[in-house]
Amino acid sequence: AASRVVATLNVGTEIAVLKKLGVGRSSVAARAYPIVVEDNQLFNPSTNYAEYLVPMVLFFLLHIYATVLWGGTWLEANSSWGTRCGQIVVTGVWCLGLGALEWWALPLSQVTVASAWWLGLAAIAAYLVAQAGFVMVVSTALGKSAFGFQVVLFFSMLGLMLSGVTWPTYSFPPALAAVAEWLPFTHLARLLRMTIHFEATPADLASSLRALAILAAVFGAVGLALEALVQAWSQLR
Repeated sequence: AASRVVATLNVGTEIAVLKKLGVGRSSVAARAYPIVVEDNQLFNPSTNYAEYLVPMVLFFLLHIYATVLWGGTWLEANSSWGTRCGQIVVTGVWCLGLGALEWWALPLSQVTVASAWWLGLAAIAAYLVAQAGFVMVVSTALGKSAFGFQVVLFFSMLGLMLSGVTWPTYSFPPALAAVAEWLPFTHLARLLRMTIHFEATPADLASSLRALAILAAVFGAVGLALEALVQAWSQLR
């Protein structure tokens, strides 16, 4: 604060000197103070890094937990399709309940939640559907093996870093930024930042929810197609 006051006084003095030297009014400010730095605290209005980071870490742990449970369903290569679907649905409902508990427990961690609870649950539910599709695609494509489980867990563990929580995605290399957009946790992190720190409306969440819906549709279609190919191949053998 003190350095800003001193800088402002210095600029004011320099502007007065430049005017006396004949510099025009339209360019005097640019010459006296050519670079303006503005702190943007949109996603951290309380300027408290812990309050910003705690919700992300809590839901990241839920993200890993749900991923491990879903990954385990695809390790059972001989399970019937009905059994596997039941496990996927039960895991999703169970993790949605845990997400609701985390949401309502945030004030206990001194985190102020600005948006309605149902917006938070909508964001978590949309993420869970997309993440289930992601696990299905990768696991099926890699033969429902331990290696497939490891790949799923590897990309999911990178979710916190690639989501833009610790470093903005627009600063990533283009290829890495493109990979981040295909990870459902990236969009969940954006939704959480909007709903927790702002009084968000459904319109504010529409873009990220639409992205999750597209991911869920793409992953679901590709996963079902892969499963059909696997079943057809097994019958031919």
